[in-house]
Amino acid sequence: MRRTVAQKHDSNKTGTATSSVQPNRRRMLAGAAGLCLASMAGPIRASDNRTITLVVPYQAGGNSDALGRAIGAAAAEEMKTTVVVENKAGAEGQIGAQDVMRGPKDGTRVLLAGAGSLLLLPELRHNPPYDPVNDFTPIAGNIEFSFFLYVHPSVPANTLEEFVDYVKANPGKVNLGTGSNTSIMSTDFLFNAVGGKVERIAYKGETSSAQDLLAGRIQGAIATAALLTHVKSGGLKVLATTLTQRSPLVPDVPTVVESGFPELPFGGGWLGVFGPANMPDEAFERVNKGFTAALNRPDMAEMYRQLGLVYTPMSAEQYKQYIKDQTAMYKRMAVELNMPKQ
Repeated sequence: MRRTVAQKHDSNKTGTATSSVQPNRRRMLAGAAGLCLASMAGPIRASDNRTITLVVPYQAGGNSDALGRAIGAAAAEEMKTTVVVENKAGAEGQIGAQDVMRGPKDGTRVLLAGAGSLLLLPELRHNPPYDPVNDFTPIAGNIEFSFFLYVHPSVPANTLEEFVDYVKANPGKVNLGTGSNTSIMSTDFLFNAVGGKVERIAYKGETSSAQDLLAGRIQGAIATAALLTHVKSGGLKVLATTLTQRSPLVPDVPTVVESGFPELPFGGGWLGVFGPANMPDEAFERVNKGFTAALNRPDMAEMYRQLGLVYTPMSAEQYKQYIKDQTAMYKRMAVELNMPKQ
């Protein structure tokens, strides 16, 4: 478990965030979460300056972790308080989500949650650990990200169409790695739709699947933009993106639809800030205003650009309805794809 503290800002001291992430990511965070840029919405003036813990249910060092730390630093300045970023990884995000679900309802402990960990995970459990609609309060969002189809350079395919042909010519011989619930769903949907048979290999995270993909032990993976660095170095090829628009990170890479295949109804994935259910109005308003202002900052917009993310501001009511709609969609897709429960 890793904890990072973003201090409130005063005239003599700026907020800091320390971590063990790679140097280039530190530099990115320093630029994205720098406290020298003014907020679009202005600081949130609140008499309540109790420390807030932002639980990040992912391992330190990944893009979601980097984003969480930047959000924590921005929220600390907006709310004039201290924000502690705490990594509680494990069980595909379940551990961190349950920690916040069972925690105080006063807004001092909130969660950076994603579609896979919050919505899809309960559908893949015989005994769901939580109900995403009734056990959590949507606070601020929504940040969308794309998944990409990567293949090892030894695979004789440079387009999604060529890869599908290769899969069909080698039924059951092509191994695809999955490092999250959303990548599992994306893999199952895509190859069920095209009729190709692949062997899906589940990993505990993208880092593990990337190691085997780079070594050629598996032939492909549907994963986030974190693996694009290996494309630039020639270690991997990227064939398509799952969102409806091309990613600015790799504008030459077509979407799945542009490649001639059905649109994934769940696109890529998303992240947002959540609290436990039944938060008092005053507590909710404090964190809603603070984190919404943080997500709207121009320095955060620069980070979204660098990570290939798309931020869509939503009101509290809009976000609540969005989560309801998304929960119903993930529930339906889990049934249609006959995804196995654990």
